[in-house]
Amino acid sequence: MDTKSTQTLNPTLSVAMLAHNESEVIEKTLQSVQFANEIVLVDAESTDNTAEIAQAYGAKIITRPNLNNLNINKNIAIDACTSDWVLYLDADERISKESQIEILAAIQTTEYNAYFLPRLNRILGKPLRFGGVYPDWQLRLIKRGQFRFPEIHIHERMVGTGKIGKLKHPIHHETYPHVDLLIRKLKFNAQFEAEHAWKNGVRPSFALAWQWLFWKPFSRAIERYIFKLGFLNGFAGIASVTFDAMNFIVRYLYLMEWHRSQPQNRSVKKDSYKRNQP
Repeated sequence: MDTKSTQTLNPTLSVAMLAHNESEVIEKTLQSVQFANEIVLVDAESTDNTAEIAQAYGAKIITRPNLNNLNINKNIAIDACTSDWVLYLDADERISKESQIEILAAIQTTEYNAYFLPRLNRILGKPLRFGGVYPDWQLRLIKRGQFRFPEIHIHERMVGTGKIGKLKHPIHHETYPHVDLLIRKLKFNAQFEAEHAWKNGVRPSFALAWQWLFWKPFSRAIERYIFKLGFLNGFAGIASVTFDAMNFIVRYLYLMEWHRSQPQNRSVKKDSYKRNQP
């Protein structure tokens, strides 16, 4: 199908995005979605020239506070779109020419209200095709008003009503293009997960320490690197499983730090320990 011919047909397509200091990566993303009728970017208090780059590519800019729960601002970007269909992308995700054609053909149908797209993640420039992280299905192409992100946890998928299809060509995700960003995202993700657990009453314990410091990091690393053939990803496979393991370890360390900063929790723990002694 010819791209130019599909662009002139209804229904229309908007691209919704959220960004915070993404000037390093966002230009290539914006270049990849110029086939859309509209681009809406929520700029979360960027201190670099992210917004200026997006404006140069015709994006509508909405300025918002930089919230830890990213899904709130993602929904604001989606709600601001005016086209019939919405494609949500992160600032480090790109659409190939093949995917453009497939998306424009998919939105002509009346059979589906949304589509899953496969996502090919890259770490330090290398693709992760093995280790259980591909195709990494993402629900991203939706009829406007039909689907939204839950606003509870940053890694939740969109929810809504209607039949969902699947597309073939992947979103290309430059997850961790360099080490500095990998470390920053490790801290952000681990801290968010720890805060989410803390708010839900999770506290440090021997059982949790065993689970987060030993069992999950090592069992997941073995499963992904050996049984799911992550070693075929080369060095990127090692980096991927190491990052995943460190997330659990740092997550637990945050819980320990917060727990120790509250004297009442330490005293309660000691009293409980004494009561359980024989």
